[in-house]
Amino acid sequence: MVHDGEDCDQQPVSTPANAVNLWTGNWSCYVRVGALDCADNQNLALCRTYDIAAFPTIKTFLPDATTNDSGIVYDKSHTIPEMRNYLVEKVAEEKRWQVLQPVRFIHDILKLQTTSHDVTAVIIEDRTSRLGKELILDLCKYSRILVRRMLSTRAIEKYQIKEFPSLYLIEEDRQMKKVTVSNKTRESFRNVLKKLSGYDLHHDASLADSQKASTGASWKSEIEKLPLQKGSHRPVHGVYMSDLLSGIHYMFRQEIPIRKAIHGKALKALQNLTLILSQYFPGPPFVMRYLEKVHLWLMNVNYFMTGSNWIDSIDELQTKDAYLPDKIQWIGCKGSRPKYRGYPCSLWTLFHTLSVSSYKRNKNDISVPPYRVLLPVSDYIHYFFGCNECSHNFQKMSSRMLSEVSTAADSVLWLWRAHNKVNKRLSGDISEDPVYPKIAFPSKEMCPLCHVTNGTGIAWKEKEVLRFLVSFYSSILKKPDTLPDEPEGDLAESKHVDNAAMMPPFGGNTKTIVTKELDWWEKKQRREDLQKLIAIRVEKRSHNSSRFSSNRDGLQSRVLPHRTKGPFWIFNEIDIGMCVIFYIFCLSLIIFLYFHFARRKNKRFCKILPF
Repeated sequence: MVHDGEDCDQQPVSTPANAVNLWTGNWSCYVRVGALDCADNQNLALCRTYDIAAFPTIKTFLPDATTNDSGIVYDKSHTIPEMRNYLVEKVAEEKRWQVLQPVRFIHDILKLQTTSHDVTAVIIEDRTSRLGKELILDLCKYSRILVRRMLSTRAIEKYQIKEFPSLYLIEEDRQMKKVTVSNKTRESFRNVLKKLSGYDLHHDASLADSQKASTGASWKSEIEKLPLQKGSHRPVHGVYMSDLLSGIHYMFRQEIPIRKAIHGKALKALQNLTLILSQYFPGPPFVMRYLEKVHLWLMNVNYFMTGSNWIDSIDELQTKDAYLPDKIQWIGCKGSRPKYRGYPCSLWTLFHTLSVSSYKRNKNDISVPPYRVLLPVSDYIHYFFGCNECSHNFQKMSSRMLSEVSTAADSVLWLWRAHNKVNKRLSGDISEDPVYPKIAFPSKEMCPLCHVTNGTGIAWKEKEVLRFLVSFYSSILKKPDTLPDEPEGDLAESKHVDNAAMMPPFGGNTKTIVTKELDWWEKKQRREDLQKLIAIRVEKRSHNSSRFSSNRDGLQSRVLPHRTKGPFWIFNEIDIGMCVIFYIFCLSLIIFLYFHFARRKNKRFCKILPF
């Protein structure tokens, strides 16, 4: 399983799962490769279960693995040959699969032969060679080919073969026939066997493209085919509140809760981060109230919490006047394609904004350490940032931070230098947005006074740079209709609830519902409105039921106006009258029947009577 997230500035070319799938070719008999994007909120719980907190993370699961197994972390080099060798050895170590183990005699191969095999072969190789193992895995899905490997020491001793690697066909009479292979490569051996068995050499396109995948040359061309995002054709300079809040939203709801457990130094780092956010983030009042509540709650967590504890708690802390907008919208950090910029850009912008805010407030206060913001930032990158390589590189830079920062101005400039070093390292990288190239910031167009012209390269006037940074990161821009205003009393409901957003188009298909992206407050208001509607319907239904009951009682009182009152008597006059009439009718019928049948038998019941 490969975690191939998209929240890092630098993404090694060799790690995407589809590249892994290319060079494994037809190994799916024994190796299956899948990709899990832990930057997708839908995969958050799954990534937390399997303890995937950073990327690239590669884990292997053995055939007998259960759902409780978190997998074996691959911690070696992320180059394609190294990962391929790792998988080959994992298959070879599996006891239930003897397919990669060397045979000792030719008849060991013949025991495996079936009527479906048109070609039976053995490859002779040294003990350190992986050619035979990879060839067996390459051809495992070709039912007409049976190939096994034999070590050179055994071949010399038993069959006097002295050329390695070499390929031999096993005839029906158990004789070995050498096959001439001009180029001793994996692809050459594979093509020879496929040709002898009648397979098309281009039957498997993924294997033909494996060399292309190993170089990584095709990745950029594939990315360039993706459509440009609307409105991203020109750079947008400035610090936007939407970018800052989107970065905090992703941090709070994706990057932190993906951790299976948060304790010790990681918990302390999170407490320090929420402290500087609640103190120095220049957000709207309802966001600041929410950040303060999160920090106060977090300070009461003493030892341990899980990622799910975190997400449940920050949800419970949101109220009508203290919440974090529940949507991500990039403006200044919007890339030309979804792959580019976004969260990494917003995180840098957030950290610069916090450092400038701290500088403005504490530049004349010697009691506040100049690295008040930088230490929590460094710790957060170390324990929570999803890109392992980025985190490692930042820690290397911050290891000298305490000796390089002695004033509040040094704090702002240190983070600026660090950011420019990252831009220089990633310039021309596959992660670079071609519309927004990574250049030294600020550019000469943005700050002409910051640059010094010389023949050796870029030189800076750091006083001017400091003045520019303070001005740039203090001017927070707000795009219209991007951020909800501060809710005020009853007006908040009508302000944030757009009833038309969920209404079907007039005259159209009622199954098609027009929706818009809502933030947390709007969603809450929708839920409250829905609950009110349900309550009104229940009350109306109850009212109608009670009115029907009263109408029925009134009708009965008009039809039966006189009821006999008494502790035990429940019949009225009409009931008694009906009973008397029914009694007289039954008695008359009985008398009539009695005399009718008695007369037919000529019996006289009374001498006085004439019959």
